[in-house]
Order: sequence, then C-alpha cells, then structure tokens
Amino acid sequence: MLALAIIRMPDYNYTDMICRKDLGVMEYMSCPEAAKKWGISERRVQVLCRENRILGVSKLGYMWLIPKDAENRLTGEQNKERSYTMNKVLIIDDDKELCALIKRSVLSEDIEADFCNTGKEGLQKLKEKEYQLVILDVMMPGMDGFETLEEIRKENSLPILMFTSKNDSASKVRGLRAGADDYLTKPFDMDELIARIISLIRRYTRFNQTDGMTQQLEFDGLKIDLENRSIITENGTFELPPKEFDLLLYCAKHQGKILTKQQIYEEVWGEEYVYDDSNIMAIISRLRKKLEVNPGNPKYIQTIKGIGYRFSKEV
Repeated sequence: MLALAIIRMPDYNYTDMICRKDLGVMEYMSCPEAAKKWGISERRVQVLCRENRILGVSKLGYMWLIPKDAENRLTGEQNKERSYTMNKVLIIDDDKELCALIKRSVLSEDIEADFCNTGKEGLQKLKEKEYQLVILDVMMPGMDGFETLEEIRKENSLPILMFTSKNDSASKVRGLRAGADDYLTKPFDMDELIARIISLIRRYTRFNQTDGMTQQLEFDGLKIDLENRSIITENGTFELPPKEFDLLLYCAKHQGKILTKQQIYEEVWGEEYVYDDSNIMAIISRLRKKLEVNPGNPKYIQTIKGIGYRFSKEV
C-alpha cells in the first residue's frame, strides 16, 4: 500500500513530499531544489517536467514532485541538458537591490549573473571570469561608468549595455562614442532589459564562435562569404575590394551598434583618424550600390547623423 505524507517545513516556502511504500522511502524535491542541484535554471527544470523527460516525475496540484535520486536516473538527453553552459553577464552598479533583482530575472532565461558595486571590482571580475555581456551603470562612486567603459574597451570587445538615471542625449552619445553597444534609461521595464540582454548576447555569440566553422554570415537578403571575401545580394554576386569588404565585415560583426567614424577608420585603415570623412563616405557609397535595392534608403548600413554608421539590427 502506498501512503503519501506532506510535511510542512517551517523554514521553507515549499512543501517537502515523502512517499513511503512498505520499508522503502521515496523522497521528492521541488523545482528550485532540482535547479540548484543540477546547475540549470528553474524554468528549464519545469520544461523538463512538462515534457515528461525526468523519470518518476509527477504533479500534485500546481507543484512538480521530482524524485531526489532523479539525477542518477536521467536519460542521455537529460544529461546533455545538465551539461548545458549558461551565458554569463556581469552587472556593475552601486544599487545592490537592483543588481539582485536583475540577477533573479535573467536566471529565468538561463542566464547567470554576477554583480559588483564599483568599477574597480568589475574590472577585476572581468580578469577572473569569462562573460558574454556587461551591464554597466553610469553613476557610481569613484570610477564612474564612462571611465570603467574605457578601461574595459582597452582589453575586451564583449557587448556592454549602459543605463543611467540621466535622460539626456549627451550622456547617451558619450557612452556610445566610448564603445557602449546599447543604452537604457532608468527606470526601465524589466522585460525590455531582458530582451536587450538576449539580443546583445545572441549577436555576440553569433560572431564569436570558437569552432572555426563559420565561413559565411547570413542576413535578410545578404550573404557575406568570409573565405572568398565576396557578397551575394539581390543585385548579384560581388567580389569586394579589400577596404570595402573590411568595412562591411566590421559593421556586420557589430550589428546594431552605432560605430563612430573614428572607430571605423582606425579599424579598417589601421591608422590614426584625422577627421577626414571622405574615404569612409566614398566606400560606403560604393557598398550601398552593391548591397541595396534602393541606396537612397539603405537597409543594411544606416547613417547615424552626427555620430557615424550602424549595421541594422533588423536584418
């Protein structure tokens, strides 16, 4: 005969379930416990339960009951889930409560987060661990966000999302010129923040694969052949001159990010920018004739007035 005991634990906000059959005892754990035990997100555990991919799982009301020995009974596919490596972000902000809130929120998207409260701490963490994104506040005591950003950019090209309480264009332009990839003004909607985080990480990992297999970048109506340094567009196939290809690839690899004329010039020409825009403008004009159906209304390389250019994040 099978008996079910429900034990309320005073120090926990979940119900511990124990199933007894004669002399045998089967203990169950909750989704948060399983997530912590297996090193995956609670949301991922819930998906595995719903898809019946954990042996012995059952449901009582709204609560999933997962056998505590399920770790030794996972199928090969589930073991693969456990070996999944989550993306990691670093939050640098002196608002500790906000850091903790963001950390909890991104975990639901299988994203781990570390946080620290000063720029110096953040720079040290970047030396110790690998991250796919930095979330950086502008207003911090000591080393502010702009100074921290400049130091990060000396060593690292990972995407940086900045936010601040200042709702003025000057701070935004300064951050973008210094190398920020995106900008969000406080107070912000958490869903919007998470959407931007996911988008930035997706673009970063897309262009930083380590398997060496990526030979072609594909966008809507555009293919960039890295090996042959050519492009395929609605206008045809073109082998690009070196500077045209280098400029296009640099913009595409930073899709959605506003690049200043100085950044483009120093990357493509490899020399100090002398505030002469004619070379950049001439190459972009030639590129647009090959890339665009309507060069006067560019789909790919867009002009950001007063700053530079951006490869559209919509393609």
